[in-house]
Amino acid sequence: MPLARTTISRGLHGTATLLPDASVFFAGENREALVQNNDPSYPLIASYGVLSQGDPDQGVPAVQILSPPYLFNKSGTSATRPNIVDAPKEISYRGHFDITFAGDSDDIASVVMLRSDHNTHSFTGGDRYVKLAFRQKVAERKRELRVVTPKLPAQAIPGIYMLFVVDHNGVPSVGKKIVLPSDTGD
Repeated sequence: MPLARTTISRGLHGTATLLPDASVFFAGENREALVQNNDPSYPLIASYGVLSQGDPDQGVPAVQILSPPYLFNKSGTSATRPNIVDAPKEISYRGHFDITFAGDSDDIASVVMLRSDHNTHSFTGGDRYVKLAFRQKVAERKRELRVVTPKLPAQAIPGIYMLFVVDHNGVPSVGKKIVLPSDTGD
């Protein structure tokens, strides 16, 4: 499904980051002469004594949040999303953990961890997408997934991740923060 084009330029210091609700945050500056020379309503840089008020080269911060198509049904209504009820706050290499979720275990297609590192100048260093092996468990009155953690830091570098459960339609849960600390080698 094609997305609508934005009419706002983010040509300088552009960045995009996935948010925990699976929407995407876009930001940057628009330097396309949106501010007229000597416009006193935009005195940001003038306070530094570098440029006159309203200098068209100042740039105007531009921020948008996109709700991608995977958050909607074909009819345009919000898709029903998997719901992580409980997950650990920290995991370790060479192990496993359990996720409790609301919904039907047959609907779960994948469990993934996403790491978003520093973002600047249209470049993001350190982002990671890690697909995790899992099996379905059905416990008394609750649904669980047993998830296998990465074996090595080369598969998932240490850091803070967002954990998502994704259904067969590609609809993700809201992300849960999960920490993968440095491997101690034990």
